[in-house]
Amino acid sequence: GQRDSTDAAYLPDGVRDGAFVSLFPDATIEIEGSYAAGKLDGAWKRHYPGGAIAEEGQYIAGQQDGHWRQLSPAGTVLGEYTLKKGTGTKKRWFDDGPLYSERELRAGAPWGMQKIFDHEGNVMISGKLFGKLYEGDHTVGWKNTLRIEETFKRGTRVGPRKIWQFW
Repeated sequence: GQRDSTDAAYLPDGVRDGAFVSLFPDATIEIEGSYAAGKLDGAWKRHYPGGAIAEEGQYIAGQQDGHWRQLSPAGTVLGEYTLKKGTGTKKRWFDDGPLYSERELRAGAPWGMQKIFDHEGNVMISGKLFGKLYEGDHTVGWKNTLRIEETFKRGTRVGPRKIWQFW
């Protein structure tokens, strides 16, 4: 079959170890990084089609660690954040600049406030997530379009779900 990546070397037990790249269909590099004992480890870069760097940072033992930055297709820095062993606030930006998401993480897993914004900066989704369980107030949308408000306790919705529609 057709391969879309150049895999890292494998240890005798089949665990990935060493440098790797994944490729776009046109054979240009999409992602470049490395594994150590089966976990992402070392410098990591994601590219846009055409070659420009989209995102870069570093992994240690499978967790994002240190300074990360995201760039636009033109090479402008869209934003930066720092994680320590997968813990901190991870951010993403739209390719043309505005903030898209903020996610609080602990050891790489959602742990705390999770927010997704629309292009104009309105909070579209907001809630606290601890691993796979929502806790407290959870909102989707905003009141000028469609909004859902609900509350969770240890992952189970409690009380009413409120829905607004404006069209």
